[in-house]
Amino acid sequence: MLAADIHEPPALQMPAELVAQAPHAAQASMPVRTLGVCFSTTNEFQAENVRDPERDAQLYLRIYDRKTADSSAMISVVQTPRHGVFRKLTSSEAEEIGESFATGLFAFIPDKGYVGSDRVAVDVGFNGVTIRIQYFIHVRSGLNRRGEPRDSCRQTGEYWKISELTSGGHR
Repeated sequence: MLAADIHEPPALQMPAELVAQAPHAAQASMPVRTLGVCFSTTNEFQAENVRDPERDAQLYLRIYDRKTADSSAMISVVQTPRHGVFRKLTSSEAEEIGESFATGLFAFIPDKGYVGSDRVAVDVGFNGVTIRIQYFIHVRSGLNRRGEPRDSCRQTGEYWKISELTSGGHR
């Protein structure tokens, strides 16, 4: 199986609340499937900053494994962004962008004034299967010459399968 040229990032220090969400040691030997997700956003909070890791993991299972998740997901943020925060959406933020509830939704909030790329990794576990979602984020400064948002995901598309991992690395 070919794997995209994306290497495991170095470990980052995480806030205590994120460490508490990390998977237990017993889950370390589970196979990990990896899905790349590209999205572009501006520096302001809006709907395009919001992601649903469980839905993205279910998409992976449906497309690549031809399965459906038969249990609720365990979600763990395993790599935080370098230029902002990635956290659960509050109920008031969900209402602000037209969502009826915030359960399972996460928001990427870039640092004020930041323009550039960032990355977040989230593990989503369903009954012995872990899907790692690698979010590749492009924070843009505005619109292109035609007055449209810049399309930073043109080369990769929005979703793509990266590889399958085990606790020892790629297989």
